Amino acid sequence: MRYIPTYLIYAAILVRAFTWYATEKEGRMDWLVLGLLVVYGLLLFSEPPLTRRLPWYPRLYLLVQSGLALSALFLEPAMDFQAMLFAPLSFQVMLFFQRRVGFAWIAAFALASAPPLIGGMDTVMNGVIMALVFGSIDAIVGSYAVLTQRAEADRENNQRLLGEVQAAYRQLQEYAVQAEEFAAAQERSRMARELHDSVTQTIFSMNLSVQAARMLVERQPEQAAGQLDRLQELARSAVGEMQVLVSQLRPRSVAQEGLPAALRRLASERQERDGLKIQLELRGERELPEAATLGLYRIAQEALTNVAKHAGTQQASLRLDLQNTPACLEIQDSGCGFEAGQLARSSEHIGLPGMAERAREFGWRLEVDSQPGRGTRVCVEEG
Repeated sequence: MRYIPTYLIYAAILVRAFTWYATEKEGRMDWLVLGLLVVYGLLLFSEPPLTRRLPWYPRLYLLVQSGLALSALFLEPAMDFQAMLFAPLSFQVMLFFQRRVGFAWIAAFALASAPPLIGGMDTVMNGVIMALVFGSIDAIVGSYAVLTQRAEADRENNQRLLGEVQAAYRQLQEYAVQAEEFAAAQERSRMARELHDSVTQTIFSMNLSVQAARMLVERQPEQAAGQLDRLQELARSAVGEMQVLVSQLRPRSVAQEGLPAALRRLASERQERDGLKIQLELRGERELPEAATLGLYRIAQEALTNVAKHAGTQQASLRLDLQNTPACLEIQDSGCGFEAGQLARSSEHIGLPGMAERAREFGWRLEVDSQPGRGTRVCVEEG
């Protein structure tokens, strides 16, 4: 595509030569001049493939083509339009060499074509003017070649950038898939904690009610009905909690009623369900972010469940301090306690690790202090 202008210029010169002979020479052709023009055209059309194969070819090509153009111009000076044969060469020389070398060749073309142009004109001034005109045309064609090179370089650069953008887009798509997978894994972890914190606790209470009812059936049958009614109520509660999890809804009542009120309700429910006697201490009022409110409530819920399941005591204390800085939530019992190392090596319980992970999610930190025979203290402190 880049050589089309040079081919059109050559074709125009060839047509003009035939018409010049037809009008100015009454059809008498100078076959030597026409032969030179034909050879020039053959070399012009064969240059691109030969240059790609032979790196040294452009210099030889320019010398031969310049000789053909000058020979034709000296043989027939009246055909001043033959000086346009240097225009295709001016285009090509800018493609072959650096800009400074290319314009030096163009200047050489203008100087070489000046003598036959001056000699073919009726006055020297007219010859000089024609030499300047054709030299200017050669410079313009050379500048056009520079712009063509720059446009092609920009197009290649744009293609490269487009490839990089497409590659980046594909990488972003891969990152998006990984982000979705990570979000799904986080959601699965959250659902596991929700199941452990809500439904598992209810099922544990149901199990205690079943055991109590079984003992009452043998010893006090008249009181077994009450335990069965409680068991039915717990079953309804478990179904409700499962529906909440399936619909991926968070219990907003905790955030709406506030953490202190929610903890009072929790302490009352645990005393009614599990027989836990909870000493509740609430200090200060402060509006916490919803994530922190719900997270602290869930941690308190899980910690009290651990007391009921593992501590071997029915006594616990629950303290919330929103008055001082940093704020903290503390759950403590005087039960059997445990060794922290044994719990860390155990894979059967996710309660304490889940509480620690939950605390990190809303920017608090959880500490557990426990020793065998000395009870357990769980403290969540504002980070």
